[in-house]
Amino acid sequence: MAQYGFSIIHSDEIARQALEPSGAAYSDVVRKFGKDILKDDGKIDRTQLGAVVFADEEARKELEGIVHPVVFETLKQFIHQGHVKGLPHVVIEIPLLFEVGWEKLFNRIWVVSSFPEIQLGRVQSRDHLTKEKAMQRIAAQLPLSYKESKADAVIYNNQDLSNLEAQVELLIKTLE
Repeated sequence: MAQYGFSIIHSDEIARQALEPSGAAYSDVVRKFGKDILKDDGKIDRTQLGAVVFADEEARKELEGIVHPVVFETLKQFIHQGHVKGLPHVVIEIPLLFEVGWEKLFNRIWVVSSFPEIQLGRVQSRDHLTKEKAMQRIAAQLPLSYKESKADAVIYNNQDLSNLEAQVELLIKTLE
């Protein structure tokens, strides 16, 4: 979407930054989950933290309770800045949009979906997880079918990049 001139922000990147030693959520996360989640350099070991929170729903909710407010405030600032600059559209990528209940904040919601086996393979590859661990992470989210039913448009990411780009181009034309 950036190649089409859209201003974009990724909620996962905000969350990553919040967990950096200088980040807004770092101290609270370390206080809650202990120093066992830290690497030797003092940074949070996201793999270790993920293992803790995806094995324990209560721990995951506690982490979300610390990180999500930080992400939410940053997103609100981004939206406000877009309005101040007079941008006709801002794009916000939020994989857990429906899980956190923020969907009412947006005029349009486009969901990127894929076949379950493709989703599983991508999670395994991206996060270097076993099939079981990847399935555990997927199970912590709402089903894609639910998200599709709530979306204004669904982009199917089951094929190659050119197919994905063609779908996005068609949707962008609906904004004009």
